[in-house]
Amino acid sequence: MFGKSFSERAAQKEFSSMKRKISVVIDSEIVRLAKRRAAKERRTLSELVRGALTSYLQGNAAMPEERKMAHHLFCERPMKISSRQLRYVLEEDGTI
Repeated sequence: MFGKSFSERAAQKEFSSMKRKISVVIDSEIVRLAKRRAAKERRTLSELVRGALTSYLQGNAAMPEERKMAHHLFCERPMKISSRQLRYVLEEDGTI
């Protein structure tokens, strides 16, 4: 989906006059993937990071116990899905 979500627009409107430039250290592979995703979504890297951080802080991100359960369900045992389903998931994820 292109464009900003409601929560991103609301957060941007609320904090637009209070923006600050910050510096963070991020693994180069994460930066590469983030730039790729931002380009795919026709957004700037700043918009992507701001949206992700806003989503995380609003509680939309998975909690540690949810991530652990998801890892167990999807990574610790084989999954039987068709190649079409796998391709769909990878495309949604932006992997391919």
